[in-house]
Amino acid sequence: MSDDWWGVTPAVSGVLGARGWTQGDDFVRQVLPAIARHGNAVVAAPPSPAAAMPALGGIAAAIAASKGRALILTAPAMVAPVAHVLADLCRAANLRLVSATGPARATRHLTADTVDILVTSPAVALGLHTRSALGIDRITAVALAWPEDWDAEEATTVLLGELARDAQRILLTGDLIRVTRLVERHFHRALVVGFPAITEAPEAPPRSVRTLPTPWASRAQALVTLLEALDPTSLAVWTADEGDHDDIAAATIELADTRIVTRAVPESPLVVCYDLPSPGQLAALGAARDVVLLVPPGTERYAHRLAPGSHPIRESGLVDRLRDRDAVLRLEIAEAIKDRDLTAASYALAPLFDRYDPQAIAAACFALWRRDQPASVAPVTIEPIATETARTPVGGIATARLWVGVGRRDDATIGDLVAVLIKEVGLTREAIGRIELRETFSLVEVPAADAERIARALNGLTIRRRKLVARVDRGPSAKPGGARPPRR
Repeated sequence: MSDDWWGVTPAVSGVLGARGWTQGDDFVRQVLPAIARHGNAVVAAPPSPAAAMPALGGIAAAIAASKGRALILTAPAMVAPVAHVLADLCRAANLRLVSATGPARATRHLTADTVDILVTSPAVALGLHTRSALGIDRITAVALAWPEDWDAEEATTVLLGELARDAQRILLTGDLIRVTRLVERHFHRALVVGFPAITEAPEAPPRSVRTLPTPWASRAQALVTLLEALDPTSLAVWTADEGDHDDIAAATIELADTRIVTRAVPESPLVVCYDLPSPGQLAALGAARDVVLLVPPGTERYAHRLAPGSHPIRESGLVDRLRDRDAVLRLEIAEAIKDRDLTAASYALAPLFDRYDPQAIAAACFALWRRDQPASVAPVTIEPIATETARTPVGGIATARLWVGVGRRDDATIGDLVAVLIKEVGLTREAIGRIELRETFSLVEVPAADAERIARALNGLTIRRRKLVARVDRGPSAKPGGARPPRR
């Protein structure tokens, strides 16, 4: 294979080669030259910076050749991971990389003209633009990294609308279907490349898929947790590229029969996906294998769409109780943001925003609020069920489904239902199984022996100011499609 990767600078192609990418890879052949030659592109790739390495390499090559400036927008939780993967590319191509979760540091670099690639969130970028610090006229390329699950339509519309018409536009997405409107509006005549879109039912569903939520920086440590929880006799760790192989090897050193594979199908009964795979890759991995997906922040919805029947691997005891408590607290904060007029509070805090990161201010306010909170009253608990039957999503306990009369039309979320079941009804997180959020109602799996009691406890409670009506779901009615009770 030639050392000339379609005219891409050897500094960039060398980094890709060191991480296990080759010029013969279909994904590399589709993505890298299209972006490096300053073309607009829509790249279908799982929400993992390592999986999008050829696209990021193309951006670095294009900026190095044009001496321009690139703006990469992504979710706040993914700013650091994207910048981490870009660091080697920028170092090799002599580009100046800045990642920003707040405006202060980015403003300093932009004012001093010491940035070639800026990685930040849409909200921070819009704030910089509002202050006239972004210099949007200087931006020659903009990339949106997995925007399908953002809540930043206004910021995205403003920034793309004021971008120069000849600026390069790149979209990285884990679901082509969900970004159709965005592509039609801002990515005219863009070349669509990459993996196929997620379908409702994969042709070869995996035998078993479980998930383990973990921070981006703690994925290697999560492997240690899995070894302790599952105690496998052999293990294969699947990665999108070879960038983290040393960390993986160090984390799994105690298990002699461990194999690390890159974009290949291993011969192992248990596969841990260190990076999230594409739908086709998961189907291949899951044939006669158990699969565990590591799910970092910002990728939860993709993981659910990828494997809707997956079940989480949960730590027991104190850690679960703390996680459930914090989920309820986050729900209370979200309700306060939505339902209260915060103008006065925002005015009081305004002088701090020029001195401190907004995340640090929010964390400090949260700590002060928690310090003044009275001890919470212990919730009513559901008696444990001793009888264990056929395995189900709720820890091996027989389950039943509850029909709950609130759905997407009411702006309800799965988190709302979980919070009510934990905080108001008194269930533990382990007792809550799969939740299906439909347009006008929801289906919730709970322990069968307590289903009637839980339904009664839910009746009369509220979610999004809607009074709940709940009953045990008996399955479809005589009518086709299973008619549901009318909305009250």
